[in-house]
Amino acid sequence: MGLIEEFSRSSHLYDKHAGLQFELGVELVSGLPLDFRPARVLDLGCGTGRVSEWMYKKLNPGRFLGVDASSCMINQAKKREFGAWRVADFSQDSFWDELGRFDLIFSNSVLHWIDDLEGLFRYVRDHLVVGGCFAFSIFGPKTMQEVSWALELDIPASHFLPLKEVMSMLENSGYEVKFKPKLIVSQYNTLLEFLRFVRGTGIRKERRLLLPSRIRRAERRLRRRFGEIRVSYEVGLFWAWADQKGEAQDGKDRTILGWKV
Repeated sequence: MGLIEEFSRSSHLYDKHAGLQFELGVELVSGLPLDFRPARVLDLGCGTGRVSEWMYKKLNPGRFLGVDASSCMINQAKKREFGAWRVADFSQDSFWDELGRFDLIFSNSVLHWIDDLEGLFRYVRDHLVVGGCFAFSIFGPKTMQEVSWALELDIPASHFLPLKEVMSMLENSGYEVKFKPKLIVSQYNTLLEFLRFVRGTGIRKERRLLLPSRIRRAERRLRRRFGEIRVSYEVGLFWAWADQKGEAQDGKDRTILGWKV
């Protein structure tokens, strides 16, 4: 089963289990300058639209477009009755062909799944107005490292890009960047509770490999080492501005370009 299908199967459960993702999205929007008022917003990987709705109410843009590769996620988002929603894979070159420019391009807890991240950064850069912002959160390779160790399992998070490498890609693509690293540690009553939480957010691949005996053994290892079932999430919050000198970060002299028809 592919990643899109996995997220689609969990679309009806996602908001219940994605509290961390929601908190990161709120922090990402709240980190924008107070006088930054984007007229046109593009949300890449909008999911069910929960963060999108909070952002929309906070920023009140004239136009909003939410995009996700999962039709099930978009069907959930459309229930929120604002903006426009589209089923599309923004990692594909063809997605960007007919788009105009935006004041804010936003992506929350999604981009660690993208293979050609540097290529995506260039596409985003080309579709921002002068002084526009690309705001996104991304998970790093230390995410769930305790679980990987305890289960002796090579989990997908182990292959996420180092956050410093993400920073270098942005700078090489011509952005002025503000970066906030975070290491969030969460506690769970049992390892099985954590695995159910992960499954609820759409990641199901590894669950079928885990026998109950392996889960119990891993839980004992975690409790011996940490005294609890703890899981770390390495996160980078990025605000990347589309002008090399950064003059537009104070909210002045922004050029607003029309959407391509």
